[in-house]
Amino acid sequence: MAAKRTRKLLVWALCLHTLPVFSQTTFQKTFGGPGNEVATWVAEADNGCVVAGHVTNTSGNQDALLIKLDASGNSIWQKRFGAGQADAFNSVVPTPDGGFLAAGETRSFGA
Repeated sequence: MAAKRTRKLLVWALCLHTLPVFSQTTFQKTFGGPGNEVATWVAEADNGCVVAGHVTNTSGNQDALLIKLDASGNSIWQKRFGAGQADAFNSVVPTPDGGFLAAGETRSFGA
């Protein structure tokens, strides 16, 4: 049941970001699988947006997650970062060179 709640959170975050004047939904998408997925930040990017958060990996730990979406909400790419412990992105911003800078927390590296 918890997985459904967190996936709805991701959809809601995307809807809020894409509402031009909070009166019209541009797109509505659900991403994820059977584990918990959480979106913590959505940033506008070239012809779309990038979503930062975390996802539960197969061993039950969290991996940090970035998803790049086009203007219609279709996934262009997804990147997961993490190791043996909990890792998560709390925010993301686009950089002038077309990349992204993500900030978050880790318990895997140097903890």
